[in-house]
Amino acid sequence: MTNRISGFLFRKIVFVYLLMGLLAYISYSIPISPLFGISGSFTAGFLFLAVAWFGWRAGLLLLVLVYGALIGTQNVDFLLWSHLVEAALIIALNIRWPKLGYIGAGAIYWALIGVPMYVLLSGNSGAINQEMLFYTYIVTACGLCNVLLSELFVYYTPARFYRMSGVAVNPPLRISRALIHLMTAAMIGSSILFLISGSNSYKHTIIKEINNSADQASLALEDGMKTMSPEEQRGIRLNGYMEMATVRRMINNVLASDPYEAVLIGQDGRKLIHTIGGTNYDYDWLKLDDWQNYFSERRMWSPDAAELITTGSSWKKMSFIYPVQMGKFELYVRVPLDTYREQVYSVYNAQMMSCLYVAAIIGLFALIIHRFFITGVRKLAVVSHGIPDKVKAGVAPSWPQSRLEEINSLVGNFRTVTEKLGLMFMESREQAYLDMLTGLPNRRNFNEHLTKVMDELGPEDEIHVVFIDLDRFKHINDTLGHAVGDLLLQQVSFQLLRTVNDRAFIARLGGDEFVLVSTKQRSEVRTIAEDLISKLKRPFLINGEELFVTASMGISSSAISGDDRETIVKNADFAMYEAKAAGGNGYRFYEKPDNDLTQQMRLEFELHKALDRNQIQLHYMPIYNKELGRLVSIEALLRWLHPEFGFVSPAQFIPIAESCGLLKPIGEWVAQEACRQMKEWLDQGLTPAPVAINLSPTQIQMHGIVGYLEQLLEETGMPPDLFEVEITEEVFAKYPERVIAELHRLKRRGVKVWIDDFGTGYSSLGMLNRMPIDGFKIDRTFVKDLHEDSDKRSIIETMMLLSRSRNWLVVAEGVETIEESDALGEAGCWLHQGYYYGRAVPAAQIMSWFAWDHESKGREV
Repeated sequence: MTNRISGFLFRKIVFVYLLMGLLAYISYSIPISPLFGISGSFTAGFLFLAVAWFGWRAGLLLLVLVYGALIGTQNVDFLLWSHLVEAALIIALNIRWPKLGYIGAGAIYWALIGVPMYVLLSGNSGAINQEMLFYTYIVTACGLCNVLLSELFVYYTPARFYRMSGVAVNPPLRISRALIHLMTAAMIGSSILFLISGSNSYKHTIIKEINNSADQASLALEDGMKTMSPEEQRGIRLNGYMEMATVRRMINNVLASDPYEAVLIGQDGRKLIHTIGGTNYDYDWLKLDDWQNYFSERRMWSPDAAELITTGSSWKKMSFIYPVQMGKFELYVRVPLDTYREQVYSVYNAQMMSCLYVAAIIGLFALIIHRFFITGVRKLAVVSHGIPDKVKAGVAPSWPQSRLEEINSLVGNFRTVTEKLGLMFMESREQAYLDMLTGLPNRRNFNEHLTKVMDELGPEDEIHVVFIDLDRFKHINDTLGHAVGDLLLQQVSFQLLRTVNDRAFIARLGGDEFVLVSTKQRSEVRTIAEDLISKLKRPFLINGEELFVTASMGISSSAISGDDRETIVKNADFAMYEAKAAGGNGYRFYEKPDNDLTQQMRLEFELHKALDRNQIQLHYMPIYNKELGRLVSIEALLRWLHPEFGFVSPAQFIPIAESCGLLKPIGEWVAQEACRQMKEWLDQGLTPAPVAINLSPTQIQMHGIVGYLEQLLEETGMPPDLFEVEITEEVFAKYPERVIAELHRLKRRGVKVWIDDFGTGYSSLGMLNRMPIDGFKIDRTFVKDLHEDSDKRSIIETMMLLSRSRNWLVVAEGVETIEESDALGEAGCWLHQGYYYGRAVPAAQIMSWFAWDHESKGREV
């Protein structure tokens, strides 16, 4: 579903991108021409939009594609190249300095490149100053119109368009930029609107004025011809010198107010007179086919309709031609429109100056608004930035003042919010840094204080950390209830505070654990510990009852533990466990381990933390069927990876776990982790082999592990046929009836039961007969060098006879060589486990065995 949505959005974005390119191409191919000779296009504007919406790389690619198409299909002239340079340079400026925006980049381009280039171009064409100013202003306005429209589309397009089109760009708008938009729109908008609305009216005004002049001239010439006698008119037809001179004077007197070119035609179509005044001869209009018929009506005429660069050139070649009926003669008068340029340009330039005045006034108002509004808002934004951090640091913000009521209202709101935030922060700080029950600093406060003190520690200074744990507090909590336990903790906290006073920093870590941090000398810290031991011996009166509680304390110093915070805390905790192991109600200073007994106590201490620190993990060892050439089961083996001691052997830490009461949580974790891993493999679509976990006699006899396994299988949905347990023969030494009953519960669930290390313990034949097991695992002592020991071979053959009689499966452990593997096969034992087939490995590596199939060759993992 996600892929379909992504594909749909991609198609929409591509469509919008191509549409922008098409519109840019069409805009140049079909320009807008609101005034004589002036044309404009929005090609650059569409390209600017493409850069803003799709990034500068996609925008430049579109620029290359559009102008490449234009160069291939259009007339390549100066206008095309100038548009290309304009678009490319403005895009480059905007990419290099994004804060300029397109308006800023456009203003720089036109001020430094565009305007000088067009001024030089107009000057080379011989244009007068009025025309040059007018044309330069219009071209600049059109260019700035493109950058303005592109920014307006980027900033003011509704968010709905971005959601519909798939375009991900919707930038925030600053008020200062909005004012720039307003000022630029006022200048350009008024100019463009004036051009659009005024061009047609001026054109009609000029044509009307020319027609009026033509009407007056026609009447004057007609009347003048009527005053001439028939003899004089005949003299004109005969090209009489006097008559021709009279007609020339008459035409010049009537038409002298404007430049003109006049041709007098006789009845036979001969040109009798061709005269000019204030202009040059132009024979192109007389070369037209049937030109007399073509100009029998008044019309505008230009010798060519080619696309021109400048406005002035089109006006210079444009003429107004009209006929005059002078009796039996016909006069054709050509009036060049070039004479009206000065009038039009002066009017337009005056109007443009008015537009600039309007823009300047709007800019002044924008500056005032910026001074009184935006400056205040910006100061407010600066002051309000990072308010939570300022409140946390206790820095009082310096709020700005403004003449605008709205800004002052915002300042008041921010001030109120800041004050309330300060109060909330103080409350949350108390909750975050103080223990809610006792009011003492909590663990977080202790960690920060210890870090700060150790950072400030000098080379000759020493710091002590004292761990305090109440003896028998759990018994009080369990027998008298948590309410009484909480009251006791409060009174103990008060006693600690009163005893320690200002000699040390004191905090509660949680439960019945407290900690002190002192920079005093060792002797002073010893005095503090002895004072606490003495004070805590006194009874605490709770609900009318006297309660007695003692404490065990562990003290570590930076002189021995170094300047690492975690190390000094861990060593204080370890010293506290030593004090507890010594009977409690005392204290111990941490000393570096120097004997096996201390190392054993250190392992016990570390084992208490191993599960919480994720140091305990399961590795899996394959059990291989040599006859079938495939994996049949895996055994989950416990591994302890300690950051300091490395891998600790299970033979070393399992007895410690049994002696200190950690076997129950560790055993439950092993079962839970094995089930979790199997479920994960099943959810991945794998077909894992059954997993077996080891259960100690203590777990079955005392800890009710079978009930936990039943609940675990039900909660996790783990298939029982994929779960196996391994026990040793010693499990039947105590409470055999209870053990057999527990194993029968597992069997009814469908869980397989194995006897591990078979042949090394004590099992009577009667007990073997009653054992509810599915098989046994031959201890590696019987497998080692089996191929060289006939006695071991006889024992294994006897075991195989026993297994076949009881329909038990048999696994040989400790298979390390191919000779041992072959010897076992000859004895009829085909299920092998040992380094020859694979070592115990993490879950990620054992997965490769699930699809592995060989006939007889072992594999090392």
